Parts: sequence; C-alpha cells; structure tokens
Amino acid sequence: GGIYASINTLQVPNDVYTLKVNDTVTGKSVTASTRMLSQVRFQSITPVIERSASDTSIYLDYVFNDFAGENWYAINIVKRDSGNNTGIDINSFFSAGLNVSTQTELLTDKAFPEITHSARLKLVNVQATDSIAVTISNVSEAYYDFLREQKRAEGLLSQITKEPINRSSNVIGGYGFFNAHFPDIQIFDLNDF
Repeated sequence: GGIYASINTLQVPNDVYTLKVNDTVTGKSVTASTRMLSQVRFQSITPVIERSASDTSIYLDYVFNDFAGENWYAINIVKRDSGNNTGIDINSFFSAGLNVSTQTELLTDKAFPEITHSARLKLVNVQATDSIAVTISNVSEAYYDFLREQKRAEGLLSQITKEPINRSSNVIGGYGFFNAHFPDIQIFDLNDF
C-alpha cells in the first residue's frame, strides 16, 4: 500500500491508466483502472500568518477556477517531517519519512456556485517556520468519496470503538483506491511571510 509517483509517466488528461500487480508467490493479482482528469491550477495562493501575543495562526488564501459541470477537488498540505529541519525536498517529494501530509481539504463545486472560487483555509499542524507544499487536484467523485470516508474513519469515535471501516474501493482483488491525478504544486517557505 501507499502512494506511488512517477515523473516519467505521461500525464495525459482523460487517458485511462491501469494498474496490474501479480504476486508470483501466492499467484494472486489485483487490477484497477482510473481516468486522469484535467489539471486545475491555483490562480493565486498566498500564505497569511497572523501573530498575536499568545498565538500564531497560519492560513492560505487561494483562488482557482472551477471547471464546467460537477467537479470534486482535493487540496493537500505537506511539510517536512519534524525530525528533519531542512525544507521540502521536491526531488524526493514522496520519499518515506521525509515529508508528512498535515491536512487534506475536500471540496465539491456544489458548495460554491461561482466559476471563480476563493477561500481562506486555516492550516493545522504547521508552524510559521515550516516549508510546505500545497497541491490542488481535480479528482473523481469516487475518489472524493473514498477520501471523505478515510477522513471520517480517522475521527475520534472510530478510534475509540475500533470498529472496522468498510471503504469504497476500485481495486479488483484488493483494497484501497487507485487514482491518477495531475496536481498543481506550490511550495512556500513560511519564514518568508
């Protein structure tokens, strides 16, 4: 399981990508297919740091244009692991243990009627001295639902009850969700703000 990235794979909107994995020991295999949607880009994005005598709050003010039709978006915030005081390593963005996801914001355009969407997002688990990467991706409704289920499963009640969570999956013969998306990535050193 996990996140896999390939900078060598062509990123062609509306192409279907298929994952096929065969386990030579057990003879089992899994397959999944997904369609890569068009890239959405931030029209503008700016970190805002509000300092007071007792607290520091960090926000992102962002704007993007919503595509025609029904759409779902994921905004992700990633920072360098607290055990490593260097900035975001864009050459090994997905390397295990170097960068950690701090927040995922899920959006559906049903919540905003305008073509241009602007908002302020309060960041959590981010310090004013961190370097962060912010991504926005146009995602399928099925992947949006999977991410929403995942966020719900991380809630306090499921942690207390330890009830199993049945998440949706598009993997035949396995678990999880295979998704291909083409994120717009913006990197900020919050020391500059």
